[in-house]
Amino acid sequence: MRKKFRSKIDLWLIVVFAAMLILPFYDMAADGDILTSSVLLVACVLPIVLLFPCYYLIEGDTLLVKSGILVKGKININSITAVSKSRNWLSSPALSIDRLKVEYKGDFVLISPKDKAGFVAALCEINPEIKCSI
Repeated sequence: MRKKFRSKIDLWLIVVFAAMLILPFYDMAADGDILTSSVLLVACVLPIVLLFPCYYLIEGDTLLVKSGILVKGKININSITAVSKSRNWLSSPALSIDRLKVEYKGDFVLISPKDKAGFVAALCEINPEIKCSI
């Protein structure tokens, strides 16, 4: 079984990234400072590259968490003990504050699948011992 769940994306996040890219770059470019504009553009694009794409893939009994080009986590679904709602602001592979806290082996990850019910159902189909409170 292979199921892909895309991250929910908050509109405010898009606005923040757009402002980060457009406003400073426009201001610097309008002043004719191309070098500073270029450095600023790279600095603003970097967080986007580190966050997009963001999705969660269930493959066999493994949950793969993918965020951008660098972050990739593997969690054995049979080690997951609980899934609950969270609005925690901790840094995580999630593009929304409307998150799920997935607890496993004394650790946890905060994620934001767009289809929460489908995501949890897919996890519980593999591991019916997961305590869900969503």
